[in-house]
Amino acid sequence: MIVELILTSNVLLIQIVINRKNYFQVKNNYVLPLWIDLFKNRVNP
Repeated sequence: MIVELILTSNVLLIQIVINRKNYFQVKNNYVLPLWIDLFKNRVNP
């Protein structure tokens, strides 16, 4: 279950980075903690 979540999260993150590459470069300091929060929420609802 957790492994599947990690794999799914990685795929989603890669897709987002490809689609929003410039945005992620500008907002890197904000997006990384946001992604960590989203991941924690998915692992521990």
